[in-house]
Amino acid sequence: MEISNISWLTEGSFSVVQFRAEECDTLDYISVNSAVKQGKLEITEVNEGGAVNTILVKNSSDKCVFISEGDLLQGAKQNRVLITSVFLMPQSKFNLPVNCVEQGRWSRRSKNFTPHKHSAPMDVKKNLRNSVSLNLNEERGHYADQMRTWDTVSSTSERYRSASSTEDLLEIMQEKTKQYENKTKNFLPDENANSLVIFYGGEPVDLECYNRRDIYAEYFRKVVLSAYDDYECFYKKEHTPAKGELEYKTLELLDAIQKFEKKIHKGVAAGEEKRFRDDITSGFELVFENRPVHLSVLKEYSKRG
Repeated sequence: MEISNISWLTEGSFSVVQFRAEECDTLDYISVNSAVKQGKLEITEVNEGGAVNTILVKNSSDKCVFISEGDLLQGAKQNRVLITSVFLMPQSKFNLPVNCVEQGRWSRRSKNFTPHKHSAPMDVKKNLRNSVSLNLNEERGHYADQMRTWDTVSSTSERYRSASSTEDLLEIMQEKTKQYENKTKNFLPDENANSLVIFYGGEPVDLECYNRRDIYAEYFRKVVLSAYDDYECFYKKEHTPAKGELEYKTLELLDAIQKFEKKIHKGVAAGEEKRFRDDITSGFELVFENRPVHLSVLKEYSKRG
């Protein structure tokens, strides 16, 4: 992958490298948040009775719509999280696979779901991705282990010391996210970038690459806050990497991604997914008409002090 316009910012042991990857701004689409605000996308339960692991989305716009893995949706009968990234064609409707992140509610709070301003913590996304990849490999389709997601929500509640009467991840996250917003206020999207790599103490932990720069700018803060949760709670090693180290390890990571053997699966809606993993890496790339829509790579990291 060819990259340019590399920039970086480090505070303590938390670093973000931003860059522009090839195939930038080559597709015309909008985000789920923009589509909902324009009244062009309706997200509801599949029917009056509802289904925990499926929701219905109707795109009445003339543009494709992107929804990301880890996007949180609030309302309807219970809050949900998207288990994979989705590319919706114009004037179409699909049943989307989700997990519940609010175990204690099954009552209608609103007709439609609305996108939440934050995405799921990184440990939630890791569990979702690993579960989906396993099920796809065993030809069970896009499905994530619901019990494991509920367990992760419970563990998040314990480490945050934040309770919710309906075991709602969004409510549990609320106070901590405010703290993280303040601690990461200097991390802002570069207008020339469409990709980032997040580092803990010089270790790459999350790569996110979007086709469009405007979509990247919209998701930048969501990604940073999602990763900062793991950093604040678990990372103890003190190391402030130099710029040269960050750039070298970014290029090293991109080179390693190219060498993975990818398994190709049909996307939930339009396009296809290229999934890959090893003992410490889990990644996927959503592709439409041979053009990348969203590349995401999550890596395990050392938690030693």
